[in-house]
Amino acid sequence: MPATKGRALSLAEPSRRRQKVVTAREKAQLQETILADAVLDRVDFAHADLRGSRFERVCFRGSAFCAANLVRAWFVGCDLTDADFTGARLGNNSFFGSNLAGATGMTRKQKEYVISRGGSFRRDRLQEDGKQRLASREKPWGNKP
Repeated sequence: MPATKGRALSLAEPSRRRQKVVTAREKAQLQETILADAVLDRVDFAHADLRGSRFERVCFRGSAFCAANLVRAWFVGCDLTDADFTGARLGNNSFFGSNLAGATGMTRKQKEYVISRGGSFRRDRLQEDGKQRLASREKPWGNKP
């Protein structure tokens, strides 16, 4: 095994830094993205154009949406715990069943908007609701094909 300088990283010890897995050019081309059942924890979506995108049961824990365009983006049953929304543009969104506990960078008006669109900032309630919803794969719009 080759020698490494500095501290070795363990797979059991995730990095605290946000991951830059999306380039600036790619961030500008993410409109109307559809993604379900994925884990994108601590990903840097700062300045991304996510207009009209739909995310179902996606885990975005600790991700950054700073100055991102989230107009018409739907987050259904998503985990947005500790995400950063500083300067993000919201409008015509759905946050049905999504957990935003510990999310930062939102004004009081934006938080009220998120709650009115089905999101919650309460850790205790969402943990139970999320487990039940994910276990049953319930869809907020019904089980019609």
